[in-house]
Amino acid sequence: MDISFSYRSPYASLPDVQTQLSLLWQVALFLDDIGIPLEQWCPTADTPEDALLNQAFDRNGPSAALIALTRENKRLSGDFPMDVTAVWNGIRGAGSVGISHILFPGAASAASVFKISSSAAAPLLDKENLVQVASRLLTLFTAPFLSISHSRYDALHKVFKERPGAGWMLFLPRQITPADVPAAQELRPLLDAQGSQRGTFVISTRDEAFDVTNDAHLSRAAAIEMQLVDKDLLPRFDQL
Repeated sequence: MDISFSYRSPYASLPDVQTQLSLLWQVALFLDDIGIPLEQWCPTADTPEDALLNQAFDRNGPSAALIALTRENKRLSGDFPMDVTAVWNGIRGAGSVGISHILFPGAASAASVFKISSSAAAPLLDKENLVQVASRLLTLFTAPFLSISHSRYDALHKVFKERPGAGWMLFLPRQITPADVPAAQELRPLLDAQGSQRGTFVISTRDEAFDVTNDAHLSRAAAIEMQLVDKDLLPRFDQL
């Protein structure tokens, strides 16, 4: 299951490597709390064997190896007006998890993109874990949406290619009611520290993990997308 969103960076220019990697470290701490160990993460590399040579994080922050490798990659990329940072949890196949961040300056025409991708990683097949991680991500990023879905759903099944898909869950920064999306099995409000509602998680499947091979799950997600569009609640990517 993947967690992803695009957003407009708050930085007028690209921040330094340490700042960017500290964001990944904070996300790795969120994942550590649900059973994906902080110490497993490693920098991405040309081969899995090379990646496993270095540890990305410790309890104090990004490792010296991750910082050095990321700086070297940035140097080799020249003056390209974006940065890509990424780490991998060192597991191949089932249980694999990656964190990636494509960052553009705030004034760029392109949006920045953040993603946690996974392949049959048990902690990321648990609804409550996903809501917890997503809620914490939304304390770090001001995102106009956040999608929790399967990459195959987004590629093959979502209704509107130019809009975020419903998938398993879709966060939108607005209040949404059962009357807006009767197809949703659950609506979960996200509250800020003062108790005000920041937005709503629209959850297509309440009591089991979303299954991209389950026709009922696919039909419900599609119905949610159409109902949100009918109420003008699901923006196009070019409107975000």
